[in-house]
Amino acid sequence: MYERMHLLEKEDFDKLHQATLEIFKDVGVAFHEPEALEIFSRCGARVDGNVVFIEEGLVDKALESAPSEFQIEARNVEKSVTLGGQNLVLAPGYGSPFMVTKDGEQREAVMQDYDNFCKLVQTSKHIDMNGCLMVEPSDRPAATAHLDMLFSNIVLCDKPFLGSSVSRQAALDSIEMAGIAWGGKEKIKDRPVMMGIISSLSPLQYSVEMAGALIE
Repeated sequence: MYERMHLLEKEDFDKLHQATLEIFKDVGVAFHEPEALEIFSRCGARVDGNVVFIEEGLVDKALESAPSEFQIEARNVEKSVTLGGQNLVLAPGYGSPFMVTKDGEQREAVMQDYDNFCKLVQTSKHIDMNGCLMVEPSDRPAATAHLDMLFSNIVLCDKPFLGSSVSRQAALDSIEMAGIAWGGKEKIKDRPVMMGIISSLSPLQYSVEMAGALIE
Protein backbone atom coordinates (compact mmCIF):
# COMPACT_ATOMS: atom_id res chain seq x y z
CA MET A 1 0.00 0.00 0.00
CA TYR A 2 1.17 3.53 -0.70
CA GLU A 3 2.86 4.47 2.58
CA ARG A 4 1.93 8.14 2.52
CA MET A 5 -1.73 7.12 2.53
CA HIS A 6 -1.43 5.12 5.77
CA LEU A 7 -3.73 6.45 8.47
CA LEU A 8 -3.29 3.43 10.74
CA GLU A 9 -0.31 1.69 12.32
CA LYS A 10 0.55 -1.93 11.53
CA GLU A 11 -0.96 -3.02 14.85
CA ASP A 12 -4.24 -1.41 13.82
CA PHE A 13 -4.24 -3.28 10.51
CA ASP A 14 -3.60 -6.51 12.39
CA LYS A 15 -6.59 -5.85 14.66
CA LEU A 16 -8.81 -5.15 11.66
CA HIS A 17 -7.62 -8.32 9.96
CA GLN A 18 -8.33 -10.45 13.03
CA ALA A 19 -11.78 -8.91 13.44
CA THR A 20 -12.48 -9.61 9.77
CA LEU A 21 -11.46 -13.24 10.18
CA GLU A 22 -13.82 -13.58 13.14
CA ILE A 23 -16.72 -12.18 11.12
CA PHE A 24 -15.96 -14.48 8.17
CA LYS A 25 -15.79 -17.52 10.47
CA ASP A 26 -18.60 -16.85 12.95
CA VAL A 27 -21.07 -14.46 11.28
CA GLY A 28 -20.60 -15.14 7.58
CA VAL A 29 -21.40 -13.17 4.44
CA ALA A 30 -24.60 -13.61 2.41
CA PHE A 31 -24.39 -14.08 -1.36
CA HIS A 32 -27.62 -13.89 -3.34
CA GLU A 33 -26.09 -15.46 -6.47
CA PRO A 34 -26.33 -19.30 -6.44
CA GLU A 35 -23.19 -19.71 -8.56
CA ALA A 36 -21.16 -17.80 -5.98
CA LEU A 37 -22.36 -20.22 -3.29
CA GLU A 38 -21.32 -23.17 -5.44
CA ILE A 39 -17.85 -21.68 -5.97
CA PHE A 40 -17.32 -21.10 -2.26
CA SER A 41 -18.49 -24.62 -1.46
CA ARG A 42 -16.09 -26.14 -4.00
CA CYS A 43 -13.23 -24.13 -2.50
CA GLY A 44 -13.89 -25.48 0.98
CA ALA A 45 -16.02 -22.80 2.62
CA ARG A 46 -19.03 -23.78 4.71
CA VAL A 47 -22.31 -22.70 3.11
CA ASP A 48 -25.54 -22.52 5.11
CA GLY A 49 -28.43 -21.38 2.93
CA ASN A 50 -27.08 -18.28 1.23
CA VAL A 51 -24.54 -17.46 3.96
CA VAL A 52 -20.87 -18.33 3.44
CA PHE A 53 -18.53 -18.99 6.39
CA ILE A 54 -14.82 -18.76 5.61
CA GLU A 55 -12.05 -20.18 7.80
CA GLU A 56 -8.71 -18.41 8.25
CA GLY A 57 -6.82 -21.01 6.23
CA LEU A 58 -8.97 -20.37 3.17
CA VAL A 59 -8.45 -16.62 3.51
CA ASP A 60 -4.68 -17.12 3.79
CA LYS A 61 -4.68 -19.32 0.69
CA ALA A 62 -6.58 -16.68 -1.28
CA LEU A 63 -4.22 -13.92 -0.12
CA GLU A 64 -1.20 -15.98 -1.16
CA SER A 65 -2.63 -16.31 -4.68
CA ALA A 66 -3.10 -12.55 -5.10
CA PRO A 67 -0.19 -10.65 -6.71
CA SER A 68 1.32 -7.77 -4.76
CA GLU A 69 0.97 -5.64 -7.89
CA PHE A 70 -0.38 -5.98 -11.42
CA GLN A 71 -0.50 -3.95 -14.61
CA ILE A 72 -3.57 -2.71 -16.45
CA GLU A 73 -2.71 -2.35 -20.12
CA ALA A 74 -3.97 0.74 -21.93
CA ARG A 75 -4.82 0.98 -25.63
CA ASN A 76 -1.80 3.26 -25.73
CA VAL A 77 0.64 0.94 -23.97
CA GLU A 78 2.76 3.90 -22.89
CA LYS A 79 -0.13 4.89 -20.62
CA SER A 80 -0.50 1.50 -18.94
CA VAL A 81 -0.54 1.63 -15.12
CA THR A 82 0.68 -0.66 -12.35
CA LEU A 83 -1.50 -1.06 -9.28
CA GLY A 84 -0.17 -2.22 -5.95
CA GLY A 85 3.20 -1.87 -4.29
CA GLN A 86 4.14 1.77 -3.82
CA ASN A 87 2.28 2.92 -6.95
CA LEU A 88 -0.29 5.69 -6.75
CA VAL A 89 -2.86 5.64 -9.57
CA LEU A 90 -5.41 8.44 -9.84
CA ALA A 91 -8.84 8.06 -11.46
CA PRO A 92 -11.94 10.31 -11.58
CA GLY A 93 -14.89 10.08 -9.21
CA TYR A 94 -17.69 7.56 -9.65
CA GLY A 95 -21.47 7.53 -9.80
CA SER A 96 -22.56 11.17 -9.65
CA PRO A 97 -26.21 11.62 -10.75
CA PHE A 98 -25.93 15.40 -11.11
CA MET A 99 -23.83 18.02 -12.83
CA VAL A 100 -23.01 21.47 -11.50
CA THR A 101 -22.33 23.93 -14.31
CA LYS A 102 -19.75 26.70 -14.16
CA ASP A 103 -22.66 29.04 -13.39
CA GLY A 104 -23.59 27.01 -10.31
CA GLU A 105 -26.67 25.35 -11.82
CA GLN A 106 -27.37 21.78 -10.71
CA ARG A 107 -29.01 19.50 -13.26
CA GLU A 108 -29.23 15.85 -14.26
CA ALA A 109 -26.21 14.60 -16.17
CA VAL A 110 -26.49 13.64 -19.85
CA MET A 111 -24.29 11.63 -22.20
CA GLN A 112 -22.52 14.72 -23.50
CA ASP A 113 -21.34 15.40 -19.95
CA TYR A 114 -19.88 11.92 -19.77
CA ASP A 115 -18.10 12.41 -23.09
CA ASN A 116 -16.67 15.70 -21.85
CA PHE A 117 -15.28 14.00 -18.76
CA CYS A 118 -13.63 11.36 -20.95
CA LYS A 119 -11.95 14.15 -22.90
CA LEU A 120 -10.80 15.81 -19.68
CA VAL A 121 -9.32 12.53 -18.46
CA GLN A 122 -7.54 12.08 -21.78
CA THR A 123 -5.94 15.52 -21.68
CA SER A 124 -5.15 15.67 -17.96
CA LYS A 125 -1.58 14.93 -16.90
CA HIS A 126 -2.81 14.29 -13.35
CA ILE A 127 -5.33 11.49 -14.08
CA ASP A 128 -3.81 8.08 -14.81
CA MET A 129 -6.87 6.09 -15.82
CA ASN A 130 -10.45 6.63 -16.92
CA GLY A 131 -13.48 5.70 -14.85
CA CYS A 132 -16.87 4.26 -15.60
CA LEU A 133 -20.12 5.93 -14.57
CA MET A 134 -18.31 9.20 -13.83
CA VAL A 135 -21.78 10.67 -14.19
CA GLU A 136 -25.01 8.81 -14.85
CA PRO A 137 -26.43 9.90 -18.23
CA SER A 138 -30.16 10.49 -17.73
CA ASP A 139 -30.79 10.62 -21.49
CA ARG A 140 -29.83 6.96 -22.03
CA PRO A 141 -31.91 3.87 -21.10
CA ALA A 142 -30.67 2.45 -17.81
CA ALA A 143 -30.44 -1.07 -19.27
CA THR A 144 -28.01 -0.05 -22.01
CA ALA A 145 -26.35 3.14 -20.74
CA HIS A 146 -23.22 1.19 -19.80
CA LEU A 147 -22.67 0.39 -23.48
CA ASP A 148 -22.62 4.07 -24.40
CA MET A 149 -20.25 4.87 -21.55
CA LEU A 150 -17.91 2.00 -22.42
CA PHE A 151 -17.86 3.13 -26.04
CA SER A 152 -16.87 6.64 -24.98
CA ASN A 153 -14.21 5.26 -22.62
CA ILE A 154 -12.59 3.35 -25.46
CA VAL A 155 -12.99 5.86 -28.30
CA LEU A 156 -12.35 9.17 -26.51
CA CYS A 157 -9.54 8.08 -24.19
CA ASP A 158 -6.56 5.76 -24.66
CA LYS A 159 -5.77 5.41 -20.95
CA PRO A 160 -6.77 2.35 -18.88
CA PHE A 161 -10.42 2.37 -17.84
CA LEU A 162 -12.97 0.82 -15.52
CA GLY A 163 -15.39 -1.65 -17.05
CA SER A 164 -19.03 -1.67 -16.03
CA SER A 165 -19.84 -3.98 -13.12
CA VAL A 166 -23.44 -2.98 -12.42
CA SER A 167 -24.54 -6.52 -13.39
CA ARG A 168 -23.24 -9.80 -14.79
CA GLN A 169 -24.42 -8.77 -18.26
CA ALA A 170 -22.66 -5.41 -18.00
CA ALA A 171 -19.43 -7.18 -17.03
CA LEU A 172 -19.78 -9.54 -20.00
CA ASP A 173 -20.47 -6.57 -22.29
CA SER A 174 -17.34 -4.86 -20.97
CA ILE A 175 -15.25 -7.91 -21.82
CA GLU A 176 -16.79 -8.13 -25.29
CA MET A 177 -16.14 -4.46 -26.06
CA ALA A 178 -12.59 -4.62 -24.74
CA GLY A 179 -12.05 -7.66 -26.93
CA ILE A 180 -13.15 -5.67 -29.97
CA ALA A 181 -10.80 -2.80 -29.07
CA TRP A 182 -7.82 -5.13 -28.59
CA GLY A 183 -8.51 -7.22 -31.69
CA GLY A 184 -10.16 -10.27 -30.12
CA LYS A 185 -11.03 -11.63 -26.67
CA GLU A 186 -8.20 -14.16 -26.91
CA LYS A 187 -5.74 -11.25 -26.85
CA ILE A 188 -6.97 -10.02 -23.45
CA LYS A 189 -7.52 -13.40 -21.81
CA ASP A 190 -4.22 -13.43 -19.93
CA ARG A 191 -3.60 -9.72 -19.41
CA PRO A 192 -5.78 -7.18 -17.57
CA VAL A 193 -6.96 -4.32 -19.77
CA MET A 194 -9.56 -2.90 -17.36
CA MET A 195 -10.85 -3.32 -13.83
CA GLY A 196 -14.20 -2.99 -12.09
CA ILE A 197 -15.65 -1.89 -8.77
CA ILE A 198 -17.68 -4.41 -6.77
CA SER A 199 -19.86 -2.91 -4.04
CA SER A 200 -21.18 -4.87 -1.07
CA LEU A 201 -24.57 -4.39 0.56
CA SER A 202 -24.97 -3.64 4.24
CA PRO A 203 -24.94 -5.66 6.34
CA LEU A 204 -22.48 -8.30 5.08
CA GLN A 205 -24.02 -9.33 1.77
CA TYR A 206 -23.61 -9.20 -2.00
CA SER A 207 -26.44 -8.78 -4.47
CA VAL A 208 -27.07 -11.03 -7.47
CA GLU A 209 -25.81 -8.23 -9.73
CA MET A 210 -22.55 -7.60 -7.89
CA ALA A 211 -21.73 -11.26 -7.29
CA GLY A 212 -22.47 -12.08 -10.93
CA ALA A 213 -20.23 -9.27 -12.16
CA LEU A 214 -17.47 -10.40 -9.79
CA ILE A 215 -17.61 -13.95 -11.14
CA GLU A 216 -17.26 -12.76 -14.74
